[in-house]
Amino acid sequence: MGLPATFTPIFFDEAQLVVEDLLDLTTELNQTLSQPVQFGAYVFHFEQLGEGLTKLQNTVLSPLPEELLQLLESTSVGVLWFLVIMVSVHLFLSNWPTMRDWLLELAPPAYQDEAHELYRRIRQVWMAYLRGQIVLMLIVGVVFTIAWWIMVSLVRWRWV
Repeated sequence: MGLPATFTPIFFDEAQLVVEDLLDLTTELNQTLSQPVQFGAYVFHFEQLGEGLTKLQNTVLSPLPEELLQLLESTSVGVLWFLVIMVSVHLFLSNWPTMRDWLLELAPPAYQDEAHELYRRIRQVWMAYLRGQIVLMLIVGVVFTIAWWIMVSLVRWRWV
């Protein structure tokens, strides 16, 4: 978790320098293109190309540092949440029997049998729900695959 936090300012500063250099380059190129170029007896006018470059600079490059910071922020938050979720899943999977027994023993001694029965019923309902979701995913996947195959076959048949 420390590596992204350490490298984020460095990458952001470097990205800002690259964008500033690109902005300077487009400005200089625009100034160069605003003057006609004479090559022998021929004169070339690139003013329209310079105007297009200015539009590109105003629409793409100028707002880039702010968008880059937002992208970096959302990406860092996403990576941080991914790490928190992965650590939590590992903790729950590796220590679940111990945690389950501890939670069930929190019930008063007179109600521990009922707590075990409640856990068993909830687990049974949850497992049935998961099985149903997996079957539903398989059915939807097969149906959509068949529908996609039919559509692709019709398009190929029409074009042939």
